[in-house]
Amino acid sequence: MDDSLPRAGLRSDTHGGQRRRRKQRRLHPHSLPHELSAFFEDWLRQHEPGRADHVLNLIRQTRGGHLNNPRFGARMRGSGPYADMIRQRFRIACTRLGLNEKEMVLDCSHFIPPKAETAQLDLF
Repeated sequence: MDDSLPRAGLRSDTHGGQRRRRKQRRLHPHSLPHELSAFFEDWLRQHEPGRADHVLNLIRQTRGGHLNNPRFGARMRGSGPYADMIRQRFRIACTRLGLNEKEMVLDCSHFIPPKAETAQLDLF
């Protein structure tokens, strides 16, 4: 795994970012529908032939031996030692950059739904 996570945090922090969320989308095709997994694998083998097997094996390590996990609630989460390492590196980078320290409270009291310019009546 390269050091792009801390670098991305530094870049976004200079633009006012205060919070980070970890999703395994950057490397993993598990956010793709099953029929696109073969497309991703073909693309990877064509554009990164020397690294394709390594990348696919890392994905399988976080997906229980598969390239995709379609179970609800499991698609954006990995499991196993490699996923734990990503999770740990993410927490360390956030701590080092001073991110995710404050709990964000959203204030929706100022939100006013836009008025429609039609004769349609409100449903509720």
